[in-house]
Formats: sequence, C-alpha cells, structure tokens
Amino acid sequence: MFPHVFLRRILFIYQQEMYMTDKMLSYAFSQRVFSSPEILNSLDWTKKVKVFFWGTLLVSALSFVSFEISVFHQSSWGLFIIMTLFFVLLHYLLLPLYLIMVKVLFDPIDIYLKKQIVQKAKKKLQGFSDLIIIGVAGSYGKTTVKDLLCHVLSKKYKVIKTELSKNTPLGIAEAIDKITTDHQIFIVEMGEMYQGDVLEIAEFVNPKYGIITGINEQHLERFQTFDNIIATINELSAFVPDSGCMWGNGDCESTTQSLPQFSSAPISFFSNTSIDSQQYLQTGKQKIVYKGHVIQSLFIADYYPSLVDVSFQIGKFFEMKELDIIEALESFEAVDRRMNPQYFKDINTLVIDDTYNGNMDGVKHAIQTLLRFPQRKVYVTAGLKELGAKEESSHVQLGKWLAESVDEVWLVEKSVTPFIMKGLISKGFNTKNIKIFETQLEIDVFCEEKRFEKNHVYLFQNRWSDNYF
Repeated sequence: MFPHVFLRRILFIYQQEMYMTDKMLSYAFSQRVFSSPEILNSLDWTKKVKVFFWGTLLVSALSFVSFEISVFHQSSWGLFIIMTLFFVLLHYLLLPLYLIMVKVLFDPIDIYLKKQIVQKAKKKLQGFSDLIIIGVAGSYGKTTVKDLLCHVLSKKYKVIKTELSKNTPLGIAEAIDKITTDHQIFIVEMGEMYQGDVLEIAEFVNPKYGIITGINEQHLERFQTFDNIIATINELSAFVPDSGCMWGNGDCESTTQSLPQFSSAPISFFSNTSIDSQQYLQTGKQKIVYKGHVIQSLFIADYYPSLVDVSFQIGKFFEMKELDIIEALESFEAVDRRMNPQYFKDINTLVIDDTYNGNMDGVKHAIQTLLRFPQRKVYVTAGLKELGAKEESSHVQLGKWLAESVDEVWLVEKSVTPFIMKGLISKGFNTKNIKIFETQLEIDVFCEEKRFEKNHVYLFQNRWSDNYF
C-alpha cells in the first residue's frame, strides 16, 4: 500500500470519529487498515482535510530526506540501502504520528477560523429579527422530523433548514449563509456528541420553539451515563423561552418524564396513539386515518402516525389549512436510507432500506413495521454502534426481538454478532435461518444483482462504516 493511500484511510477514520486521536490510532495500528475498506461515506475533502493530508505528506517527505542525507554521509552503499528500506517500513508507523503533529499545529488556526465563521453567521442571523427559529434535538429522528416539518410548513411559508445531517455549529453556519429576507422560518437540527453541544447551538441560533424527537442510549459510549444524555438533549428545552413552545415525543418515556423538568415553555406531546387507524399495503405504502382525515403515504415507518400528529400540531399552531398539511404529508418521501421502500411487483417482494438507523428505538419500530407485511421476513444488520456498557445486553435483546418476529436473519461479521446470535438462540431460533456474511460488500453485491426471493420483505437495518468493527 502506498503511503498516500494509507494516509487517506486513516484520515477517513479521523474525520468519521470527529478527529478523536485515540480512535484513529486504534485503527491505524490494527490489521484492519490493510484490509479492503468497507466505507459507507467517502472522505470529505474539506479544507481542513486537505491541510492534514498535504501537511502530513510534507512532514513525512522532509523527515525522509533528512534521514537519507544523514545516513548517506555516514554509511556505505550497502548500509545506506538497508537503512533506507528500514525507514520505508518505519514510515507507516510514523505517518499517524506525523498526522497528529500537523493537527496539533493546525488546531489553534482551525479553532480561530471556525469561531470567526460562527460569529459571522450569528451576526447575520441576528439581523433577521422576524425569522421564526425552530430547534430539533434528540437521540434519533432529528433529520426526518426536520425535513418533514420543512416540507409541511413550506406549503404556507418560505422555509429554510439545515442540510442533510449537518447539525454542528459549522454546518448550521453554512445554512445561515443561504438565508435571505424572503425566508420566514428556519429549522435547525441540533447534534449532540458531548455535554454542552446543544446549548452551544441554542445560544448560537436562539430558537423560540423546540422539538425533542426522543431520547435513548445512543452515544452512551461518549456520554458515559444516560442522565448526561437526557440533560444534554434537554439543553434545548431549558433554553426555549416562556413565550415559545416545546413539542416532545409522547411515545418516549424519557422525553415525557424529563421535558417538564427542564422546560418553562408550554409543552405539547405528539404520539402514535393520536390516530384513528393505520393500514399497511404489501406494496410498501400505508394509510393513516387521523381525526377523520385519510392520509396515504410512501413513508412506511411504524412511528409515522406520531409524525402525522406533530405535523398537524405544528401546522395548525402556525395557522395552516388542514388540507395543505394533508397534501404535504402525502407527498413527503422518507429521508435517504431511513425506511425507504422499494417494491418489486413481478416477484411481490419489498425491500426496505433503513441503513442509516442505528438506535434501539428505531430498530424496535422497524421490526414492528416489518411485522405489518404478509411476505416472508428477512432482517439484515451489522448491529448497532456506540452503546458503551449496554452493547452486549442491547444486542442480546435485539436477537430476542428478531427470534419472535422474522423468518431469516442475515448478519455481517462484526464485534457484536455473537451477542445477536446469543439472543436468537436463547429464544430457540433455527440457526439454519441465520446467514453470516464476512463483509458488508458481500451484501452490497447481492443487492446490486437483485437476487431477491419471491414473496419476501427484506429490511436492511444500519450499516457500519470502516471506523467500526
């Protein structure tokens, strides 16, 4: 492997892990770095990454040249060649250290530049005094709720939102740069990786309204305790003023219990129980009856009724017509890789892509959705990530759920695979109906060749990029 290829691989991990040095070193000094990478996303060549890449190569080249000059003047030709080969091998061990050196040197500049960008965006945002700002926080569902509300509210208002899953101050500043005097509502997705993250964003954008999509143990590895997660997400609840309003997921016990403790603003809960009926079609559609209104949707997630409820609550709060809300709900399509259905009519088979979902609540809802369809059920997963001390117990529970719900289970060989197997076997699941793939790429090839069986429904749940193993 050439040095620049090796560097690109460890840079990808560094970027995926939010530039956590210990995670990058763990990957760089493991055998995985020399195996074929299974990368969900490609390296994003930001200015920062370019500085790290070229800076590391420059330091590496200078180190190599200095070493060669020193050895050349003090050695015979034979020793010179041997020492050169030795340094080439050593080079792979030194590259991660050179990368850290470049990062340490660049960090003060990076912090300063980011601060300037955020301050500039904050100043611009303060100039739009009439702009309605809605913050969206939670362990899961943030992007879906944000995109759905933007789609609904756009029927009456000029709405702008943060793009994709860009939920850090820098990503939010990027969205603010596109705001014009025509915009009336700004919906901000607020990410949480450490305590204080949500508060930092709230102080940045100053939301008058907020939504808590749900709270679970996602990122427990980083937060250490569940209480830290609850407190961090509710930094939004505590920030929203009395004159504003908070909406919370009424189907999530952690949200219903914590939101009133943190918020002084009026609170309204949205829930799956708000609907009159819910019907699934084997073609990958569902029909919701909500307070007498019939809504047909391509969004098949089991939690969709709660999204219908929050859409109506917020739409009517902002004085929208019910017919406009219904029209928006029926035309909304799921966010990419979040319960996206594809129906193959000739073989009566449905394929559901939920590979972005990686939390226990989302998994539970996905399995419940799967149960709604009459075809033979196949569940495909690599498992969940960042569950910390809950990793084993959560995956054993996942295995138990699957044993009681599906006909086949396909697993990608990862560190959590034995725990899922343990749960499956404990419930008497037939091991003949378990397939284990060595890599995600094997499943990708299977899907690309569309070798799906007749009268099946396949649910692809969560996918691990190469920074997890």
